[in-house]
Amino acid sequence: MRSSLYMLNTLKNLTGRLQRQIIRMLDITCTMVVGEVHMEKTVAESLDMKKCLEDKLYLGDSRIISYAVNSKLEYSDEELPRELWKQLEYELNNHVSDETETIRGIFDVMEEQRCSKKKVIENCRRMLGMMSEQNGTDVEKLEKLIGEYEIFEEFRGAVLELCHNRNISKSADRKEYSTMVARAVAYMEQNYTEDISLETCAHEIGSSYTYLNRAFKQETGMRFVEYLNQCRLKKAKSLLIRNSLSMKEIVEKAGFRNYNYFFKVFKENEGITPSEFAAKN
Repeated sequence: MRSSLYMLNTLKNLTGRLQRQIIRMLDITCTMVVGEVHMEKTVAESLDMKKCLEDKLYLGDSRIISYAVNSKLEYSDEELPRELWKQLEYELNNHVSDETETIRGIFDVMEEQRCSKKKVIENCRRMLGMMSEQNGTDVEKLEKLIGEYEIFEEFRGAVLELCHNRNISKSADRKEYSTMVARAVAYMEQNYTEDISLETCAHEIGSSYTYLNRAFKQETGMRFVEYLNQCRLKKAKSLLIRNSLSMKEIVEKAGFRNYNYFFKVFKENEGITPSEFAAKN
């Protein structure tokens, strides 16, 4: 008994020192699985130990795992809800400004379902394919890296960063507007869920109320409140397509003051009620 405990303790110290040396000298992550000391079933157990390394996808790296007390995670190859993909497709095609929130939601669902690495890669490549038209070169680079990632947070961080860069690029490409109106549009698209007005926007971008009002109408063809409502309607429609929230939550997340005003604006612009739109899509 003393001999076995001594061997286990020695093995633990050895793997700990080895891991620290690898991280310090090679500047890479290092995950190890330590098994029991015995002579029988060594090969079979070593294969099972190798499978334990797959759990670093969600549990993270640079860990030493004891095989004897480790519980293997159960993975799923279940498809993500179709409504999630429909929502993202609508937001990308209609330039809804905060599709980042939807992408973050997709990763949350993958983590909750404990999607397998194969499924995570498949879903990431599907998102990249949907964004490829706007971010061709960046998507190609990320496509090559996706297969090399081992940690779920690496997948999430890379796709969200691409989405963030896409929004920055989209704002910079607004050459049809003057600098002032482009800044007003960017401010509106970033804050449409808040209680904003032409006055607050003018103050934020350093312009006068009257000048911004005239320039905005002249360049966009819409009054400030009309453009603001269009931003809110796009978000509301994407949430209606998702069909997982109550109407009250949709109204709040889209930035409308109350349901009656939301209903009025929606009916005037779409010709149908929000409920009819949700049923149709």
